[in-house]
Amino acid sequence: DAEKYDARVIQSRCVYYQGMIVDLGDEDKTTEAKKERFGLGKTLADNAQKLQKGRAEAYYYFGINLGRWAEANGIMKSLSERHNLRRSMESVLVKTAILNGKTIPGKEWDAYGANRTLGRMYFKLPGAFGGDNEKAEMYLREAYAKEPKDRPNTLNGYYLAEVLVAV
Repeated sequence: DAEKYDARVIQSRCVYYQGMIVDLGDEDKTTEAKKERFGLGKTLADNAQKLQKGRAEAYYYFGINLGRWAEANGIMKSLSERHNLRRSMESVLVKTAILNGKTIPGKEWDAYGANRTLGRMYFKLPGAFGGDNEKAEMYLREAYAKEPKDRPNTLNGYYLAEVLVAV
């Protein structure tokens, strides 16, 4: 059902943003709150995926919640989730999304957000676990070059610059 799908995606997106801004004044409590928020975001997006398998948005929000959950949990503790993150974002690249009532390629969702997320993942992962600055640069260059100029995401350029400085 499309309406339930949209509601779950909106919930997942909102919970993601809650996790991004949570600050309880205590680092340990804040980290636990972030893990809880991003974990809930993953669950909501996973539930949405089951309702509309051809749509990209739920796969995207599952992936970004998973990525932030992994950061809060610790990259080394979360290495086993890298395959789920990659699969989720690769799904976004081949599915479609609906933006302002129009069907668009999933890769265009959130200003090439799947490219940005994959680029970030390849940059942050240790080399022994699949980290690859060349892949990171490739994904981020595409995100930066193709993002809509009327609604860019500044993280595309920022993350690309970070990779370029590191290589």
